[in-house]
Amino acid sequence: MNVLRAMPLLTVSDLDAAVETYVKTTGMEVVMNHGWIATLAPPGDRSIQLSLMSRDATAPVNPSTSIEVDDVDAAYEEARASGLDRAPAERRGVGSTPLLLPRYRRERGQRALSPLADTSHNSPQRLHNGGQTRGIGCPPDPRPREVRILSISVCLHTGRVLIVISGLPATGKTTLAAALARRIQATHLSVDTVEDALLDAGLEQGWTTGVAAYEAVRAAAEQNLELGATVVVDAVNDSDAARQTWRDAAETTGATVLFVLLRPPPPADHQARLRARGRKLRLVHEPTWEEVVERAQIYEEWSGDPIELSAIEPVEALVDQLHRVIELRR
Repeated sequence: MNVLRAMPLLTVSDLDAAVETYVKTTGMEVVMNHGWIATLAPPGDRSIQLSLMSRDATAPVNPSTSIEVDDVDAAYEEARASGLDRAPAERRGVGSTPLLLPRYRRERGQRALSPLADTSHNSPQRLHNGGQTRGIGCPPDPRPREVRILSISVCLHTGRVLIVISGLPATGKTTLAAALARRIQATHLSVDTVEDALLDAGLEQGWTTGVAAYEAVRAAAEQNLELGATVVVDAVNDSDAARQTWRDAAETTGATVLFVLLRPPPPADHQARLRARGRKLRLVHEPTWEEVVERAQIYEEWSGDPIELSAIEPVEALVDQLHRVIELRR
């Protein structure tokens, strides 16, 4: 078996935005775009390619890599013999792959356009009759195939991303979280909103109810992550114990957790925001400026490196920055 070509395929939530970002930053140009997958290459050189994909329209899961070989049957048997169909789940931390499963697709039929099949060559290996798709470690796809794809693809069970917007009161966490959720079509959960509902149900104001709100949001986040949704949470998260809530949620669901820290604006602007605050909460009281200052003094340092943004910037600019970071870290 010989490798003829290898091409990475990156899963993105917004294909148009991702294409625009990669074209600007790499200088590559779009050589194919089917609406759900686009391939980029340097001008005049098709031997180097990168594909961006929102959701694979030809398979039940998204591949991460396409490796074209001259003998797909030999590659398939070698993979089975080496035990790659029994690859264990492995967690490697934030921004990495929570689950790695090999997949081998063997497809035959009439020649047609396909994101994983290079139709620019007249290779007889690409034209076969009959045949079927073989999958190792990935869900079977009962749909008929019309294109033979000579590729070995690594399936990454990705798409589960938990984004946690953190910072002092009146820095714009909820506004940013809601705007980001709208942009990337994610589920937005706010700890303060849940705490307000708990108080309305009769729980007493205090530390225990605050913890209960965090845990309730964690449970809701896990439920949505299990469904494959991206979740955006906003909370003060002023202690490592509070932040551990979201690490646990990511660990439980195999998601990637991205912490975002909103740095407060200058004191005068911060006080003005606090005075102008008009949240629709009935029972969660708005803190005084003195309480915000006191909370800032006991706000624990981060054990990791959150994505730091300045609350003084416009919300749309912050959303743009976060959107780019999320696409690169998925």
